[in-house]
Amino acid sequence: MTNKFTDAQLMAVRHPDTSTAPTQKELSRIAIGDYVKICAMDWERFWVLVTGIKGELLTGEVNNDLLMAVFHGLRCGDAVVFERRHVYQVEG
Repeated sequence: MTNKFTDAQLMAVRHPDTSTAPTQKELSRIAIGDYVKICAMDWERFWVLVTGIKGELLTGEVNNDLLMAVFHGLRCGDAVVFERRHVYQVEG
């Protein structure tokens, strides 16, 4: 289920001029109630409200409308499961 999201850590290594990702320390501080930005299948980044954490696995709710929703089927309010490595940005 988590494989439909882009690995932000890997993208930051492969494309350092155009892609950034939080440090491991920043990722470890993610808490329930934070907003994180992830990317659906290399197409579109979007915000998720974190609603649960179990180790590296995070659950959340899509928090904005996506332009490419027709391609990846995600809509505002949908529940998603992803890993910390998928996070591009964290807002507490």
